[in-house]
Amino acid sequence: EEIRIHQQSTVEVDIRFTNDGSAPDASSPLYSEPIKVDDTTLFRAAAFVDEERVGDVVSATYLTGRRPDLPVMSVSLKPDDFLDVHLQKSGKGRGSERTAYLELFTSAGKRVVATGFGLRLHGGAGRRGGIETKKSYRAYFRGLYGDARVDYDIIPEAKVKDFDKLVLRANFNDGRSHGSHIRDQIIRDLQSDMGGLHSSGSWYVLLINSKQHGVYNVVERMDEEFFVSHLGPGQYDVIKTGDRVLNGTRKGWSELREFVRSTDFSDEANFEELAKRI
Repeated sequence: EEIRIHQQSTVEVDIRFTNDGSAPDASSPLYSEPIKVDDTTLFRAAAFVDEERVGDVVSATYLTGRRPDLPVMSVSLKPDDFLDVHLQKSGKGRGSERTAYLELFTSAGKRVVATGFGLRLHGGAGRRGGIETKKSYRAYFRGLYGDARVDYDIIPEAKVKDFDKLVLRANFNDGRSHGSHIRDQIIRDLQSDMGGLHSSGSWYVLLINSKQHGVYNVVERMDEEFFVSHLGPGQYDVIKTGDRVLNGTRKGWSELREFVRSTDFSDEANFEELAKRI
């Protein structure tokens, strides 16, 4: 396959490119003829006048050879930024986020999403390990990077069809405990079958700077925005494992726990009151 880049300009400009995930600069290779690629490759290109960049960086992943049966999620960013995200075991919040670019391809190889986003590390014990460790990430969509929300059916099973964030789960605990890698998604599917509110998920092959990182479980993150999307506007208390407050306060949760601890549920009226509170 040959890559050809076309330019239309009234001034003399140079097209420079990279294929390691970094943004091109004035020292990057100059595009002068079609580029032949034999393997899945990432290109980032931009226009320069002398040493000044005069346009946006355009990113594109080219899938060649045998395509996976699953859809593909391709992430590109500066290699140093990826190392920073992947290795910062205690990194939390916006300060740990790095600018990246996301492309989604159907299993037939058609690109359906292309936008900038913010990449963070996700998880608890799964944060440990070096560059060779498969880890989980979060994708945050903000106007600062590109689309503020991605309006595409990224997770076909989800009841919402636009997303402000995603969790890219490596299934660390599932793989470590029994090697199934699918336990969490099965539990979500069972919750759905029983009619309960749940975080939906799907499966993607993840590429980072054109290197394959394996199969990932891409899911909705359960936070205040999740509940607003599924249940409508309102204020929601979200308490994570370990009793850590993600949104709101723990007041209502603490009151519910105390009610359960101190109440005699052999009394039918108390049981009915518990059902209302749940």
